[in-house]
Amino acid sequence: MRRILAASAVLIAVSAVLDAGVPQKKPLPFCADGPGVKVPAQLLPVDEASRRPDFFTYRARLQVAVADSDLDVLVAAADPNIRLGFGGEAGRDELRKAMSGADGPGVWKELARILALGGAFRHASSFEAPYVFSQWPDRADAFECAAILGSNVSVRSAASTDAPVVARVSYAIIRAPGEVRPVEGWSLVQLANGQQGFVKNEYLGSPNGLRAIFTLTNGQWRMTALVAGD
Repeated sequence: MRRILAASAVLIAVSAVLDAGVPQKKPLPFCADGPGVKVPAQLLPVDEASRRPDFFTYRARLQVAVADSDLDVLVAAADPNIRLGFGGEAGRDELRKAMSGADGPGVWKELARILALGGAFRHASSFEAPYVFSQWPDRADAFECAAILGSNVSVRSAASTDAPVVARVSYAIIRAPGEVRPVEGWSLVQLANGQQGFVKNEYLGSPNGLRAIFTLTNGQWRMTALVAGD
């Protein structure tokens, strides 16, 4: 027994020495995808659509069509080869199927939301929406982090509007490791100071959520991509 105890003591001592010699991995900065990256505290809204009156008019008409769930106008506003996913899904017929299928109502609602959230020109003939996608900071973690969409948004102690408010944040970049469902529900989030709470998903925007890309082709604006994920 004494030999066993002595051997155990030696193993523990050796293990401690080995552990002491192994450099400890430093945690990454908040919402950064690598060491030495400083992520901005906020992602302020941007909408550059008015820089091009032709695009501004095109988008306004598209917003009316989306509000009315006018499938024919939406399809006409799309490029014939519109990209709808990362597995080869493309084309106006696929768009029509997607918008009229079982998931259609949610997609219409989310499309209206991203159009209202503005965006930015990648270059003179390409516009990306929403701004959470087009303006997402370089080297910020796009998978576990998201942006607060609004000013003085309540962070609550539980997923209920009756729960106490633990913080109020404005356009903050926050950690939201769970799946963000924009149309309904709540998400558990973590603020930069480590505080946790729940935010209604309508006030959260993910750079990997639904986004639209518009391209000027032969003098006409067309929606060339409507995708989500990465």
